[in-house]
Amino acid sequence: MTLKVTYKSPPYRDKVLDFDDTVQTIRFGRTPGSEVAFPEEMAIIGHDHFALRHEAGAYKFVINPHHRVYLYGRDVFDGQELGGANEVRLGTKEGPRLLLEPATAHAAGYVSTEPQGRSATEADVARSNARWTHILGGAVALLLLVGLFAYWSLRDSIQPIYASAGSGTDFSAIIAKYQKSVFLVDEVDAGGGSHSGATAWVVQMPDGTRAFATNAHVGEMLTEARSKGYRLVVRSPVAPYTEYTITDALVHPAYAAFNATVADAYKKASTGALREVQLSPAYDVAVLIPDRQDGIPDPLPLAKDVTLKALHAGQPIAFIGYPAENLVSFDTNAPTPTSQVGIITSLRNFFLTADGGPAQLIEDSLPSAGGASGSPIFDANGNVVALLSGGNNITSKEGRIPNAALVNFAQRVDLLVELMNGRASADLADNRRMWADALTRWSRPPEAIAAVYAKSFEETEGKLTSFSKDGQTGAPDALFDKRSAETYDFGLAADTRYLVTAYTPSKKPIRVVVYNADDPGSLLDTTVYVADGPLTVLEVPAGTPGKVKIAVISEATDNGSPDTSPVPFKLNVYWSTSKPAPGNGQQTGSSRTGHTPPAQPAPTQPPANPDQPTPEHPAAPTHPAQPPPASGGDNGGDVGQGPNQSTH
Repeated sequence: MTLKVTYKSPPYRDKVLDFDDTVQTIRFGRTPGSEVAFPEEMAIIGHDHFALRHEAGAYKFVINPHHRVYLYGRDVFDGQELGGANEVRLGTKEGPRLLLEPATAHAAGYVSTEPQGRSATEADVARSNARWTHILGGAVALLLLVGLFAYWSLRDSIQPIYASAGSGTDFSAIIAKYQKSVFLVDEVDAGGGSHSGATAWVVQMPDGTRAFATNAHVGEMLTEARSKGYRLVVRSPVAPYTEYTITDALVHPAYAAFNATVADAYKKASTGALREVQLSPAYDVAVLIPDRQDGIPDPLPLAKDVTLKALHAGQPIAFIGYPAENLVSFDTNAPTPTSQVGIITSLRNFFLTADGGPAQLIEDSLPSAGGASGSPIFDANGNVVALLSGGNNITSKEGRIPNAALVNFAQRVDLLVELMNGRASADLADNRRMWADALTRWSRPPEAIAAVYAKSFEETEGKLTSFSKDGQTGAPDALFDKRSAETYDFGLAADTRYLVTAYTPSKKPIRVVVYNADDPGSLLDTTVYVADGPLTVLEVPAGTPGKVKIAVISEATDNGSPDTSPVPFKLNVYWSTSKPAPGNGQQTGSSRTGHTPPAQPAPTQPPANPDQPTPEHPAAPTHPAQPPPASGGDNGGDVGQGPNQSTH
């Protein structure tokens, strides 16, 4: 069996490597001598990222647990077989792409083997046994930047419970008093079958009614259940195990907003604009509204602000909940809560910074597993101080394995209080500003990122020469919707690739476009790595000779209007010295094309068909951004919980 490997992303885009079956192991990474190699600066790739091993007539993945490989958006597990042609991404779900194409070389007289079906793998066997008596079906995991974080709601994974790392504090009276108010969350189909579960507990709302507190990711199960025609219920641990149907879920509004902010930061990290960061989910609290009030037991007492501010590392805590993964004798129809004791290991804000908000992320040593999401965590006085939400795991083909450090996560209970009191929505704007300020901790200057691109380009093109210009955008240009712009003439050689970078010390977004000098409505088929912001990076592929114009444009003001004020910038155009020299970079300034500007303004959005630029959109980038190389170590960024976060 042979293997064809095609690089689908810079810096080696379209380069093809062929391996025959005499190569037993094909290594992928930055280590010198790797069969499929990447430049040292491309830190999104590990030095020994992964390998393919040829055995038993197939190629199988050899996964380094510290580095991620994705196939169709899902983690590849160690030992997984590479079937037909598949595209994988490395490092992140938006990371560099490789096309892997195995093929069988048929010798003379070759006779195909008769079909025999396929043997079950260990992971398949685990999935086939995914029932409530052991574990539940339906995988849910949230990828945040480079960390794997799995919630402690019950899903399709195997998660053994480790021994308690608790203290000598006696919580037995607290557990006995309050466990009747801790309910099982169950997703139930029309036939009464259970499909997913978690934990919720009784709280009293400001209007005096009673509801059930849990995690936001558990609250989202209501939408999931309804989409399948199921019911979401909470079930009492006390006979006759009274059941309440959930009619509504109030999810903390900052939960989705924070995830969106982190997703945006993740994209910036993939382009090098931020160093890689690893953050656990935040604002992960919700309230479930039951269909009736009769028979709901007493609400649990919530810790006051003075108690929460006094929380400290080493303080003993305990939880009551329904961890069920890999447990026998777990009956959903007659649930019995489990209790564990541990300590607070640290208290931090969600951005792990001094200016990223109050210390509402509680790290703890409470051992847990799927099903415990939303469990109340008590201090020694019996007050609920937090909601259990997740922890650090290592993924394997057998499922989730707890990290030996036994550091898990909880959301401080004042987040729940502000949701119940209606303050959460009012505080959202302030939270967004706080997150933006906190993210600046991981910002990288645009000139440093541009230098990484240039060095990577040199790796593939050889020694470079360049045209550089320190300038500023000029007068408002009608060609670009009256944005402030500056334009340069340039000559392209037919067989030469060019890298164009432009960055500004200001915080205003700028954009670079390259178009035919004789047609201001044209746009060269550039590959855009970074579309806009304080840095723009694009590549002009070989095969586009002739006179062109390179325009640097100030994109927009804070309110989205065209920016007419000058913006300083540094423009660089790189090409190989072994190629014919281009033009002299003659500055032509604003609107010096000699043509009538197009009637429509330049774009704030790309054309509907990005491969067919139109005169109405002469300046729009036409390809999605690709992740560039970035600096940093094998194991990710400077902060966070390590490269293998996971929990539920």
